[in-house]
Amino acid sequence: MEAAKIWEALRRSDAFIVGGEEKNKKEIILKTLTEDTQKYLRVKFKECREKAIGFIVEEFAKQSKRLPFLNSAKAEFAADIFLHGLQDNRHFLFGNKKPLCNPDFLWMRLKGALAEILGIGEVKASFKAVKDGIEKGQFSFFEDNLRSALECVIEKKNAGNALGFFRKRKFAVSPDLKKFLIVPLGEAKKIRVPAGWEIREIEFSYDELVFIGQKIIPGFRPEKEFGLNEFGRYEKFFAGVKEKGEKVIKELYDGLDEEMTEQIFLFVLARERLFFTKDEIKTATESVSGLSDIFSRVPLKNSLKVKKLKKSWRKFFNKYSFLEEKEIILAFLENLKSFQSAVRKNRQLPGDYLKIDLLEYL
Repeated sequence: MEAAKIWEALRRSDAFIVGGEEKNKKEIILKTLTEDTQKYLRVKFKECREKAIGFIVEEFAKQSKRLPFLNSAKAEFAADIFLHGLQDNRHFLFGNKKPLCNPDFLWMRLKGALAEILGIGEVKASFKAVKDGIEKGQFSFFEDNLRSALECVIEKKNAGNALGFFRKRKFAVSPDLKKFLIVPLGEAKKIRVPAGWEIREIEFSYDELVFIGQKIIPGFRPEKEFGLNEFGRYEKFFAGVKEKGEKVIKELYDGLDEEMTEQIFLFVLARERLFFTKDEIKTATESVSGLSDIFSRVPLKNSLKVKKLKKSWRKFFNKYSFLEEKEIILAFLENLKSFQSAVRKNRQLPGDYLKIDLLEYL
């Protein structure tokens, strides 16, 4: 599934947390969910789907704008060498006889010949994963293993056996080494943070990442079911109203294309009038150009009261209130009120028309 489509599905899901970071979240999804990454997820976790969430959280954490440090390109190269050396049992690098417990992030600063390790970061998918890590003593190993690895580098340099990259630089761990636990949004309040560690949340919640995983990996977390959020339900409702309205317009006018049908529907909805000649229709539809976005969102505030709705609006409300949430219907009417106000600012309209309240036909 294309990353853009996953984003659009997420923002309509009740897994989605509405906030001020939608632009960042969309950007992160588009960067993270490449075709290769999605293919890797499907193949790697085909037989062990329950383990996929940890990898998904880590991949999204890599693109997070909430991380405490950001490596330069050279520092990222050095950090990758260290991390791979720890986890892949590379004897020639550190001399470790087995893979060592390593963090997910290593942040470094390169200044001249000095390569200083500023911080480490460990990603956990949930409070349960953090609890398990604490019980296994995992968080106490990271710094010790890092320092042991550096001692190996120094020994190899002194013996003349270090790789060129390590030979040219002096490596050190900052005396003020920062240690960060990185978790999904909303998990921090559930977690007892290990001593000496700080906690950072990424932009996505656990449920949002599960939802994303379900769009990529067949059969992933089937017990977690998600429905539409308020925006998704509103959009579905408006799509139904629009479909009925455009059907009425097509019965009144012959030979319309989809764009013109939509524009006439919007105009009649706003101005409650029909025109007859092509020139009149053209002028009328131009008055709604660029204003349809008003219907593409749920209004932040609804000022309408059911008892104070005008007759045709109350009739429309009563007709749909048995099928749909009242808040969704009022959201549509609130947007219609705003739309009518915007359209009516253009008073340069042709003369003859037929009065019609389209809501009565929807």
